[in-house]
Amino acid sequence: MPVIICAQPHHSGQAVSPADLTEAPTERQKAGDGQKNSANELNQGLTVDSEEQPTATRLLDRISQQQLLAVLRSQGYQIIKVDPGRPLVFRASGRIIWLYQYSDGDLQLLTVYKGMDTPLQRINTWNRKHRLGRAWIDSDSNPVYSADLLSDGGLTLQKVIIFINLFSRQSASFEAWLGQKESDK
Repeated sequence: MPVIICAQPHHSGQAVSPADLTEAPTERQKAGDGQKNSANELNQGLTVDSEEQPTATRLLDRISQQQLLAVLRSQGYQIIKVDPGRPLVFRASGRIIWLYQYSDGDLQLLTVYKGMDTPLQRINTWNRKHRLGRAWIDSDSNPVYSADLLSDGGLTLQKVIIFINLFSRQSASFEAWLGQKESDK
């Protein structure tokens, strides 16, 4: 009988039986606004035989596009565009986010804030005060926020989930910070 491992951090990686996975997603979760879905959807694609190391915590050299799609869906993100060889595009709390997969297995998340005229000095202030991501001004003068997850030493699906959820929160903080007046900081 397969064992299903919950990849959500608050489940602490505890094994649950398929019979325990009966909670249905709410309408808000089905809408894909970044809220976590039911345990059943969370574990879609994360089922393994009990003799194997759990997929959610097994060390991988790279994450496949199918695994990334399963991770995004399990966390309630709305998938917008999937094209082979192109970044995955999804929505998190109203923001469009691009997920790039590089040939070496590294992942990059990126979001653009169009129409928010922001001086480079303010972007530099953000970068000095915050870790784990970076901001810059693109060639169209739009602020961009991005973060990388290196695959050196391996990746786990659980680590990818944490990376995506953290980026979603950080990019929301960056957007709120961009909207503040300079004197409010």
